[in-house]
Amino acid sequence: MEISNPVKNEIRSFIYANLKDWQSIALDSGAEWCDQFLEITFACDDDGKVWNYQTGDNSFIGGCYSLPIWAVETIDCFSSARELSASIIEQLNEALALQNSIDLYHSQGRG
Repeated sequence: MEISNPVKNEIRSFIYANLKDWQSIALDSGAEWCDQFLEITFACDDDGKVWNYQTGDNSFIGGCYSLPIWAVETIDCFSSARELSASIIEQLNEALALQNSIDLYHSQGRG
């Protein structure tokens, strides 16, 4: 199972629209530009149809905590929207496939 095409498109569009702002947040921390980074997490539900994101440490109240499938990346001065979105989508797909395999295993009385 993979995340739905609408979710893939929404995540791609969201990253393309916001990457420069996220890079600016990293820069605002005061250190040299390429020494700074921002962690970002995207998450989806078990069906790959609902998603959310959060940046940094949100102390258990961020937008991802209610969703079981996660992808985490680091944004820095070298980040590109194309590579970032591809990595996030790949991580979500892999985690979703793994979760579905585990669920199937348990549903067959093996676990």
